Amino acid sequence: MRRFTEATAMRPFLDKLTPAEAAAFTRAYDEALGSAYPLLPDGSALMPFRRMFFTLKV
Repeated sequence: MRRFTEATAMRPFLDKLTPAEAAAFTRAYDEALGSAYPLLPDGSALMPFRRMFFTLKV
């Protein structure tokens, strides 16, 4: 699940940390994600997006 945000939202935080701090942060982040979004039997996880997307054709 972390891979979804690792290259975008997490990058500014990880870039400022030492390797040891980044590893600790990543472990804590993975635990928090696992609690908030438990894996389904097939190994996937549902992450609700509270946004609506529209496609307009003109």
